[in-house]
Amino acid sequence: MTPSAKEPSASPSDAISVAEYFDDLIRADVREQEQVREELEAGTDRACAVIGGVAIDSALEKVLKSIVVPGAKLPIKIVSARCDAAFAFGLISENEAREIRRLTEIRNKFSHVLLPEGFRNKEVRRLCNRLEYVENYYLHPSWLTYVTDRLQEPDWRDGYRVILPKKYVMYTYGREPRKRYQWAVNAILEILSARVGQRYGSTVATKVPEVANADEVQRMRWENINRTFSAMRDNTKLPVTETQRDVSWIAMVDYMTRQAIRDSVYQYTHPAGPRTKEQWQQERDAATDGD
Repeated sequence: MTPSAKEPSASPSDAISVAEYFDDLIRADVREQEQVREELEAGTDRACAVIGGVAIDSALEKVLKSIVVPGAKLPIKIVSARCDAAFAFGLISENEAREIRRLTEIRNKFSHVLLPEGFRNKEVRRLCNRLEYVENYYLHPSWLTYVTDRLQEPDWRDGYRVILPKKYVMYTYGREPRKRYQWAVNAILEILSARVGQRYGSTVATKVPEVANADEVQRMRWENINRTFSAMRDNTKLPVTETQRDVSWIAMVDYMTRQAIRDSVYQYTHPAGPRTKEQWQQERDAATDGD
């Protein structure tokens, strides 16, 4: 069910840039998540529940594999045990672990008992109504296209708070249980995919000759992000290598995108209502006066 990215050659003559390799892996993740979304939509209620559970199980396995040596086999086969292990190692938060357990409980209802009513079953509805990430981390399927089309706009480049249109970040299905389950699964998969992104650094180190090791990739990702922000704001050039620039750009885009999503959700759900860019700029300037 899971498409995989084509592994680039490790040969120096065939080496690709960090950006190209990241793009290959990210595209594979996007294809996989799109396929999961389609299957969640198309199947019966039972199929939807089971596929969602399988997808989360697979994502948890990838997260856990990100901390083991290449080729090692994971002895943990049960989803709940993988969830507990990921939480114990600090790979997922307490809230994420709780949401995964809720989704697993819903999946188990369909796996162990025949439910003619499907998601309309009273107990299943109750469990679906307890899901939190469906509302707090909802992303419209076309959000990535919207964001990438606007990365060069002044507000994005200048580091201002960017508010996405409401349809991209606000869940609109209310108490419809199957939709709540589907989008909670999608939200968790997005989050786990981001965690697996830390594994990309260790993989890319073996593919790009100018990167010494995985730690170097991670160091460049996070040490250069603030310099990249400043350079874009000041319209200056960075005295860094192409590899550093590639890794910094990826880290910056990831940070800006997720910050925009968080800001947008906050703006649309905060009792005081959305603030203007001018209000936010004043707050930002006031907070940085002492720096």
